[in-house]
Amino acid sequence: MSDRAQMDARGRKLPVQTCPACEHVLSAASSVYDDERPRPGDMSICVECRAILVFTNRMTLRRATVDEAREFVSIVARHQGKR
Repeated sequence: MSDRAQMDARGRKLPVQTCPACEHVLSAASSVYDDERPRPGDMSICVECRAILVFTNRMTLRRATVDEAREFVSIVARHQGKR
């Protein structure tokens, strides 16, 4: 795992934390976009349970609300349609 996968958009180290849904240890993040690193408000998916998560202002993860999850699914569907 690269050091870059352990950094947020400001270049600070992401905190090691557990998924709020399944408690799997999460120590890095990656993006579907080449050079993107997470920032507050970005969504993520747990690699273990596939829960949709959101980065907080402190770069910790919380479960997405129903509306956020719908938005995430919509974004993924639009992205898939462009292929």
